[in-house]
Amino acid sequence: MCDNRDMESFHHEPRKRHARLRHQPQSAPLWVGDPDDWALVRHEPRPPLVCPEPGCDVELISYENLSNKYNPRIFKLKSVDRSCDHWSDRGQGGGPETAQHEWMKLRLTRIARKLGYTATPEHAQTHADVFVLEASLCLEVQLVPTQFGKRTAARRAKGTTVCWLIREGLDTVRAENPIHGSDQQSCPPGAPAVIVTHHVPEVRLPVDHAGRRVAPAVPA
Repeated sequence: MCDNRDMESFHHEPRKRHARLRHQPQSAPLWVGDPDDWALVRHEPRPPLVCPEPGCDVELISYENLSNKYNPRIFKLKSVDRSCDHWSDRGQGGGPETAQHEWMKLRLTRIARKLGYTATPEHAQTHADVFVLEASLCLEVQLVPTQFGKRTAARRAKGTTVCWLIREGLDTVRAENPIHGSDQQSCPPGAPAVIVTHHVPEVRLPVDHAGRRVAPAVPA
């Protein structure tokens, strides 16, 4: 049993959801959300892994804790003496992502790669769900209301374009207004509405709740 100091150290230990094979520096980052990638890093003998950031050789190891409901798979630092903050686990700022969200990121990544593009899920530099390099495109999956205009502007400021994939039936003010050219956020009674006047490209996604999957997309 570990003491409180050990628990605190583990809690604050840098975690990553991506790694790279040490002997393949030009390969695509491996992602914990891809079953094929995870099978590769867990194969015996374990392949040597490093930070996915180009030029960074901080060693990582794969770690699995199936009792952790929301983050059972991560990459940890191999040595406490060497650390970096590249590609750090961005956490679950809006709450834990659903299985549908994770599945969609994997599906979009595989489709883009099959079409010949370089696609990275949970892209560190843009914070995109999936970033398509050749098109400088952020693909964003959204199953609940969010600040579409603000998040779109943040990605455009990095020189990228954005396409939202929105759950069919997400018909709130914050979801509908971007489609029609504005992003009106909820305001206190009597206060003027805040409107961001730009269009947000989006595609509607019918969700199959029974199968916990997403049906074919419906263009808006």
